[in-house]
Amino acid sequence: IEKHYSFSSQYKWSGVKFSKDVVIKSDSTNSNHRAGNWIFGAPEFVLSKEQLQKFQKYIDRKTAAGTRLLVVAQTNTDITHAAKLPQDLNIICFFEIEETIREHAKATFDYFAKQDVNLIIISGDNPVTVKSIANKAGISQLDKAIDMSQISDDEDYYKLVKEYQMFGRVTPFQKQKLIKALQDNGHVVGMAGDGINDVPAFKIADCSVAIASGSDAAKASADIVLSNNDLSEMIPTVCEGRRIINNIERAAVLFLTKTTYMSLLAFLFIFIDQRFPLFPIQMTLLGSGTIGIPGFFLSLMPNNRRVEKNFLKRTMSTAFPAGVTATIVVLLHQFNVQRISMPIELGSTITLYILLLISLSVLWLACRPFNKYTISIWLFSLSIVLIAIFFFPDLFFLQRIGINGIKYMLVLLGIILILFYSMRKISNKFIFSKINQT
Repeated sequence: IEKHYSFSSQYKWSGVKFSKDVVIKSDSTNSNHRAGNWIFGAPEFVLSKEQLQKFQKYIDRKTAAGTRLLVVAQTNTDITHAAKLPQDLNIICFFEIEETIREHAKATFDYFAKQDVNLIIISGDNPVTVKSIANKAGISQLDKAIDMSQISDDEDYYKLVKEYQMFGRVTPFQKQKLIKALQDNGHVVGMAGDGINDVPAFKIADCSVAIASGSDAAKASADIVLSNNDLSEMIPTVCEGRRIINNIERAAVLFLTKTTYMSLLAFLFIFIDQRFPLFPIQMTLLGSGTIGIPGFFLSLMPNNRRVEKNFLKRTMSTAFPAGVTATIVVLLHQFNVQRISMPIELGSTITLYILLLISLSVLWLACRPFNKYTISIWLFSLSIVLIAIFFFPDLFFLQRIGINGIKYMLVLLGIILILFYSMRKISNKFIFSKINQT
C-alpha cells in the first residue's frame, strides 16, 4: 500500500493506492488486486455523470427501498484533489447495505411524538434512503427532505429548519449550523449520534446522547452515553429527568417560602425592640414538619409531568407572596402582642400557628395535582403538626389559646387569605411576568 485516502464527510469517499499488483490467495480462489487507486464511497460523489446516468435507475430503486449503496471503483490516474476524482474510474462492484430496525424503535419514536417532541433526522446519507428507513422505523410524520450537499454555505439555516424535517448528505459543520438554527427558533435541542462527525453538533446541543458502541470522541463529547446501545433507554432517562426536575421544583417552593419569611423577619427584628417571635424548638417543628420531611418524600415521588420553562418564576410566584404574607401577618401580630401585653409564650404560640398555616397552605399547593402519594404526604405533614400541638405542647413551649385566641386566629386566617391572594396576583402581574428564563 503506497497511500491511504481518509474518509471525508464532505466528499463521501475513502480509498487506498497500491503501488503494484497484489494477489491475495485463499482456500478456493486467488484475487488479483490491480495497482492504482481504489475508491470506496457514495455513488453520487464517486461516479462520473455518464456512469451515474447508466446506473441511475438501479440507484434510485435501491435508495427508495432504504438500501445504502456504496461503490468500489479503480483507476490508474493520480488523484490530485478529493473533490475531482478521475473520469476513467472502472466500476468494480456495488455494496448494498440493509439497515436493521431495532425492536423498540417504533415504540420509542411514538412515545416522543406523543410528548410533542419534534423529531428531526440529520444524516450524512442519501436523503431518499434516510426517508425510507425513517418510514420503516415508524417516523411517518417527516414529509420534507433535503440534500444538504446542494446547499451553499451562505444559505439561511433559520428558514431551512422551519421548512424541512429530514436532512441528508450533511457535513459535520452543517449539523452544527442546523442545531444552532433550531435553538435560534426557540427549541431546546437534544441530539443523538454515534460518530466523530457528530462531535461539533454535540458541543452546542442542549443535551447530547451517544451510544456505547460509538466513537470515543462522540462518547467523550456527549452528556449521556447509552451503555446498552438502545435508544429506547431514552424513555426511562427522560422520565427520571422529569421526576428529578419537577420534584426539585416542588421542594424548592417549600424551602424558598421559609427562606423568604425567615430572612425578612430576622432582618426586621434587628430594628424592632422585641425578642424574635419564635423559640428555636418551634422553628424545628416548623422546618421539619412542613418543609424537611414532606420535601424529602416529595423528592422521591414518581412525576412524569412535562418539564416547563421559567423554573424561577414558577417557584417564586408562590414562595415570594407566601413569605411576604407571613412576614406582614407576624408583624401585625407582634404589634398586638405589645399593645395588649400578651405573654411571651402565648405570643410565640400564635406566631408559630400563623407560620404553620401558611406553610401547610404552600405544601397543599406544591402537592397539586393530587394523587394517592401527594395527598398522603400532606396528611402526614398535618399529622406531625397536630401531634406536636396536642401531645407535646410543653416540649414546643405551646400555650392553650382558648376561645378568644381561636377567634383571634380566625381573624388572622382571613387576613392571611386576603393578603396571600392579593400578593400573588400583584407579584405575578408586576414582577414575575417579566421573568423569562428556563
